Amino acid sequence: MPPRPKFHRHDVTIGGETFSMYSRDVVECIKALYGDARFARHMKHRPERHFKEGQPRERIYHDMYTGDWWWELQVSKTVYG
Repeated sequence: MPPRPKFHRHDVTIGGETFSMYSRDVVECIKALYGDARFARHMKHRPERHFKEGQPRERIYHDMYTGDWWWELQVSKTVYG
């Protein structure tokens, strides 16, 4: 498994006061997530529509991949590429 990306410390001075901020390289974080087999079953790569049991017309929204935005984005990428 790939190692987790390291945090980098950045000191920022605002109004004469110095604050420490910590960040990670987002590309390295994505590589770590996709490179870890433990997360494979939790990854979503396409939109899904979920419905209330016994109520096929009542849709349930609970994560970004279940919302209309992801469906619209999928269509726009497919049609307009």
